[in-house]
Amino acid sequence: MKHLYRLAWLTFLSCSNVWAQADFSVAESSPTAVKVELSSEVAAEVPVVILFDRSASMKKDLDGTPRIDLARDALDAWSTTLAGRRNVAVRFFAGGSDALNEAINCEASELVIPLGRKIDTPDMTALSEAVRAIGRKTNIAYALKQAQTDLAGKGPGKIILISDGLENCQGDPVQLARELGNSGIQIDVLAIGKAQDVAGLGKIALAARGQFSMASNARQFSQQMQQQLPNFDIPDMPPAGQSSDAMNSPLLSIIEVPGTATAQAAPAIEPLVLDSTLVSEEPPGHIAIELILDASGSMWGRIGDETKISISRKALAETLGGLDDPIFMVGLRAYGFDNTVPKTAEASCPNTELLSPIETDNLQQIHAVAQSLTPYGYTPITQSLSLAGDDLSVLEADSRMIVLITDGKETCDGDPVATAQKLCQLGIGLETHIVGFDLEPEMVAQMKRVAEVGCGTYSDARDAKELTQALSAIVEGAQSKIDPTWLRTIYPIEGGSNAEAAVPLNNGTYTLKRSLAKAEQMYFRVNTQRAQHGLLRGLIQSARLVRKGTEMIESEIGLAQFTLTLYPPNDSKGRGRKMRLAGEPGSYNQIGYLDTLGEGFVFSIGSNYDTVHQDSLFNVAVREAGDIYEGFEAPGKEDPTKPIELPVDHVVIAHLGEGDFADSYQLPMQTGRASITTSNTQYAFSVSIYSADGQRLARQRARGQLDFEIPDGAAGGSLLIEDKNPSLKQVFTTYEISLSTK
Repeated sequence: MKHLYRLAWLTFLSCSNVWAQADFSVAESSPTAVKVELSSEVAAEVPVVILFDRSASMKKDLDGTPRIDLARDALDAWSTTLAGRRNVAVRFFAGGSDALNEAINCEASELVIPLGRKIDTPDMTALSEAVRAIGRKTNIAYALKQAQTDLAGKGPGKIILISDGLENCQGDPVQLARELGNSGIQIDVLAIGKAQDVAGLGKIALAARGQFSMASNARQFSQQMQQQLPNFDIPDMPPAGQSSDAMNSPLLSIIEVPGTATAQAAPAIEPLVLDSTLVSEEPPGHIAIELILDASGSMWGRIGDETKISISRKALAETLGGLDDPIFMVGLRAYGFDNTVPKTAEASCPNTELLSPIETDNLQQIHAVAQSLTPYGYTPITQSLSLAGDDLSVLEADSRMIVLITDGKETCDGDPVATAQKLCQLGIGLETHIVGFDLEPEMVAQMKRVAEVGCGTYSDARDAKELTQALSAIVEGAQSKIDPTWLRTIYPIEGGSNAEAAVPLNNGTYTLKRSLAKAEQMYFRVNTQRAQHGLLRGLIQSARLVRKGTEMIESEIGLAQFTLTLYPPNDSKGRGRKMRLAGEPGSYNQIGYLDTLGEGFVFSIGSNYDTVHQDSLFNVAVREAGDIYEGFEAPGKEDPTKPIELPVDHVVIAHLGEGDFADSYQLPMQTGRASITTSNTQYAFSVSIYSADGQRLARQRARGQLDFEIPDGAAGGSLLIEDKNPSLKQVFTTYEISLSTK
């Protein structure tokens, strides 16, 4: 099979569990549905080992707060839940700090609360206070092995792995996780950080039939930590292949529930069984990048109080962390730095050299080399581009990029435009990206042309901030090239044939039990409550299905597609809102609904144009949202309800979009400045200020953030904030609004 799906898709699932749990009792051929109830005594005996990462990277900030501090707070929060339990153990790993012996660090693990010991709140508090991020190596495989020993002889159990990094010792945590899963031990993983850094941890959860959660900001971290604890009242279902023994347990009772042949909602949450998983044996291809840094004499020039070379070094240091992944091969070339030769064209123009080879895991070396460069000579841009092309063309890679940072024009009689065009036409996917740093106006046009014919991009940077932004954009572009097709997720489910027979779903990720013929739809129901936001996300993980003889096979070139249609309860015409997906594997989109009625919604998957592949991936995420979640409802534009008063010197969190397109607030008698910030920096909104008698005093539009003065005469009046994204009804954002006095 050509297209296999990679865990890079976690970028669009970062707010929800990857491995879904659904709420059903299904009777496909009988008028009676069967519901299974398990005694809470079973749950109380399920042993759980919590593995907690103490590596030094846990010192890194998440929304301005060190990750280790957030984790420490979560341990405090868990203390009440775990108090009195004897079936939960806590083990630290990745805490080795030996500066001379990495082998010792790779075997660092400490059992701080063993299974069988009764947990009390003071113990957990003392434990959280003692947590320190000190480790030099992340030894996940060793920690899993130790947890396996902790669980030995205690029957099927669960491991909760909390980490912000991948294995960097010699172990294979995925293979070990597969063995643990086969022995009845489930591994849930909470990854801390960005998808491109931690998505590989998802394979551990996949291999051990567990759940994967990811937190890329502080709020997500807090929510996911709370959700990771097992439900001690409703246990997990036994692993595949063990259900028959469990059904004979005296702790189970079978209750017949009268019903019809369609799926019926049931109170127990039973995890879906991962029927099959197709995993490529081939690793993902590399992305090769050669940085070219201008170290000619002009880089001694100053912008403000700093030299250009110093600014460039800092910008590289701030942005290259985004390439710290084994998939990226990065090297550094520089020109003009050799001050041992005469400062003439004849002597200095040949001075272009690959100073750091193009390879993985060498960002520290690149930083060190960049720090050592002394600006001196001429500017051989053409020769540097040509040699960079030679360097990259001999490497095995799926994608290749040249990134040139320069502040001057070619001074060695070369033609950079012709060279960049030639490199683009080599047919090896080579892109030439240019960052013009404080370029003279006449040079900007030429460098833009170099990037254009070189299949790349041009960015103009006039100061340190703009240089960092330009490099960050290029790094993000490189990250987007990560091939999302080497691991495919299979999580099959059967939907209803119409809206009345829609199958209820909980948060989770799903595929289909079978492919859908053209115009066929499968229907599902999401039972949201008032003030909850239901988000549907779809992802392509296959090629188009085409007919070959009597069989349907995946095309070599055709693009797969499907449509998610959301039917809100107030949709009088029954047409729904559609989100169509089409493209290469890894293409995704989303649509959502803010429930202001408390009636939930129905959605369908299908296509009026083509067969829908059974491996089409879709995710359901229900989040607490809406202004009601914060303890109030800010009425909309047409709502006659008296608006709530906007408090002074207090941040109010609210939401806009997908059914809630306007919020109004009453202004206090004491007015001053107001500030509004949206979580989606591209979200467009408008703010209107009205006097107490309803006269509009001011109106202003903004995107992302707005700070403004409350005009005179507005005391006791109102403030109205409105969604201004008319063509993007699926846009949904949290916003913070605060009012301060003068």
